[in-house]
Amino acid sequence: MNFGRILGAILSISTFVIFLSGTSGQSGRPYGNSGEVNILFVRATSVEVGFNYVQGATMYYVNAREWVDGKKVGNQAIGIWLHGRKRSTTLGNLNPGREYLIRIQAYAKDRPIGSRPQKVVRTSQQCYTCNAMSDNEQCKGPDNEFECSYDKDACLNEVRYSKGVPKITKRCSQWRPELGGQIQNGSDVTVACSGRGKITDAACRCMCRSNLCNEVEVPCLNECFKELPSPDNSYIRCTKGEQVGSVCWWYCMPGYKLKGTSESVCRRDRTWSVLNPPECVGDDHVHPPCEFRCPPLEPDENGLISCTKGNRPGSVCTFRCYPNSRLHGSTVRECDGVTSKWSGIRATCEEITCSVIEERDGLTKHCTGKETIGSVCDFSCPKNKKLLGSRRLTCQATGSWSATIPKCGEPDCSILPSLFPNVITECSRIPNRGTGRMCSFSCEEGYEIDGPTRTFCYEGNSWTSNSPTCRRIRCQSPLLSLRNGFVRCSERDYYGSVCTFSCGNGYMLRGSQNSTCGFKRWSDEFPICKAIRCPLIRHFNGLYSCNRGQNFRSICRLSCLRGFGFEEGVNTRLQCVGKTEEELEGWPENAMLGRWSSRVPRCVGMQEKL
Repeated sequence: MNFGRILGAILSISTFVIFLSGTSGQSGRPYGNSGEVNILFVRATSVEVGFNYVQGATMYYVNAREWVDGKKVGNQAIGIWLHGRKRSTTLGNLNPGREYLIRIQAYAKDRPIGSRPQKVVRTSQQCYTCNAMSDNEQCKGPDNEFECSYDKDACLNEVRYSKGVPKITKRCSQWRPELGGQIQNGSDVTVACSGRGKITDAACRCMCRSNLCNEVEVPCLNECFKELPSPDNSYIRCTKGEQVGSVCWWYCMPGYKLKGTSESVCRRDRTWSVLNPPECVGDDHVHPPCEFRCPPLEPDENGLISCTKGNRPGSVCTFRCYPNSRLHGSTVRECDGVTSKWSGIRATCEEITCSVIEERDGLTKHCTGKETIGSVCDFSCPKNKKLLGSRRLTCQATGSWSATIPKCGEPDCSILPSLFPNVITECSRIPNRGTGRMCSFSCEEGYEIDGPTRTFCYEGNSWTSNSPTCRRIRCQSPLLSLRNGFVRCSERDYYGSVCTFSCGNGYMLRGSQNSTCGFKRWSDEFPICKAIRCPLIRHFNGLYSCNRGQNFRSICRLSCLRGFGFEEGVNTRLQCVGKTEEELEGWPENAMLGRWSSRVPRCVGMQEKL
């Protein structure tokens, strides 16, 4: 009996399945080798795979399929054939931060042999990274793209506002569901931390798990990112667009059949359950070569199409439109096998819109959409005109505006000048005049005015000057004021900032520990850091040696001359230590800040000691 052949047969049919869901390899860091499938390196868009030899195999098929929700196999992302003795390859074109099932099948010529060893692996997450930037644009671009380590599976954005000034930080992080939603602690973070000017103090954190998803300042909207691809000869339709809970399906054009998983759900963590699309392949059974067919019908971008037999003779296609759209043309069309033409006329879906508002007589509009349902338009007039009517209109589902379209009329002094942030205004009638008004400008606390302090409006005329701006009050920068010490300020050198001073090792603070920025000056003078030194050792009738002289933490060792000795219980090792505030109270400013740890002992004669 040939035991070698038996052993080879057992090895060729053995199965080894290891799941590594929820983890990924750090960039450029190899996995450990175990089993028949070895994950050598894991990056954001590729995985390097190695595997053991299967006896009798002449080639191998290595592929990666999406691993959906930790329990089922999705569509294939990539597949590679390997011939000969090659038993490693790199699977590329993968999506960052996604789980894939790696499968390997051995073949002897055209016949599969052995088992199908497999392993689940997660590709690395990719995020934008920056630290305490004031503008979100500074955090974007290729230089800020970062491939996360294996233990970071999400992107984090942190936005902190302090008196209207933002500080934006982006980095890789571990996923925390409580930071992944639009509503946190009962409030909408996209409202609390977006925009400028009106926000004074706020701090928001948002997490997301898609590729480079933290590009926007506050990535917390309850919607998935628009990243579902549409392969050739297919189109996508969704129940609720990109909103959380929306279900999207891939459809194939008439004459093609779908191969793979067709459904993808926008999950609560705002990622799509399936990201790799299925295939749309030609259906030879539906279209025999000798049959006369009608040209394939394509659905309108705002509608759906369903056909009983594709584009074969006798096929009946039905069209319908999405909500907020009207259908024009034939709702049902049939394929004529004699003429190879469809009955009826082309069906189109026209989006319901409100009437176009013309900008005339100075009227200016700013709309969120092109007069579509739900679109909101804001209106304004030039300074020498007055807005007559509603300042904001909404396009309703009936195709009409929520109110009459406004106009620009003759001005009067009831319209106050537009104000910049942090500007306060008080208006009254012009003294000793029957008509007209005057307004006085001032700034909120912590700001100083830059521009006119008053403006006038006479009947029928515009205001004489625009609103001034308010700049934040600043004091002299304290950052370089303290030698041998440290300065920590709550808001740099801006009004209201509190700076705390401390000293380094071997130095003691002399002066006030805190100072607050007021109107261009600090509440207290900046302190100084004075070196801690101890007095010279005097009146000692012996020998001593100090490792650092009189400086802080210096240690002095004392000894007596021959024939002399120390009294009992005295300390012959002294250290220079700093005095307490109580010890320094009442002493002059130039007093030494250090003292010896114990009193200087005295050397006495041996007979005197006895």
